[in-house]
Amino acid sequence: MTLRDYLDSQGETQSGFAARVRTSVPTISRILAGRLRPALALAHRIEAATGGKVPTETWVVGAGVAATGGAATGAGGAGGSEAGGRAA
Repeated sequence: MTLRDYLDSQGETQSGFAARVRTSVPTISRILAGRLRPALALAHRIEAATGGKVPTETWVVGAGVAATGGAATGAGGAGGSEAGGRAA
């Protein structure tokens, strides 16, 4: 299940989910748009907050699951440790 699918199925807003995983709304927005891959710590918080429905492996490059539509091209992006890299 993608993060967008999860949020839609739960009727949860980006702002509410961002607060639950302790990140910013713009970070969640960029993840949903496929422009950002979360850092490992945030990916773990997403997995915990979704009860495992959006697993950490969703965001790991080379894990066989392309949830964000591309691989990371490098580190960077807003959020410091929150942002694992930009999606290609």
